[in-house]
Amino acid sequence: MIRHFTVATLLLLIVSAGRLWAQTPGTGAISGRLLDSSGAVISGGQVSITNVGTGLLRPVKVSADGSFYAPLLPPGNYALQVKATGFAPQGNEKCAGSGY
Repeated sequence: MIRHFTVATLLLLIVSAGRLWAQTPGTGAISGRLLDSSGAVISGGQVSITNVGTGLLRPVKVSADGSFYAPLLPPGNYALQVKATGFAPQGNEKCAGSGY
């Protein structure tokens, strides 16, 4: 019984730690969902997020439901490049917020 409680407690702490870290003040996040022109989900794509000021590149995988999420980004302007099989690469410039 104690062993199961310890394992459950450790798992809870591990899961919680990631969520607490994601709440870091002074950071932002970019998220979205890839859809084609008819509104159908595009899965398995790749999103590249580049900080325009620093040149820092963050590659992000697109999930099966077409969504992507890039947390813990410093505030600034970001260029997004999206690539998916069967589609021409697309780009856009967004801004990550301060996280507050």
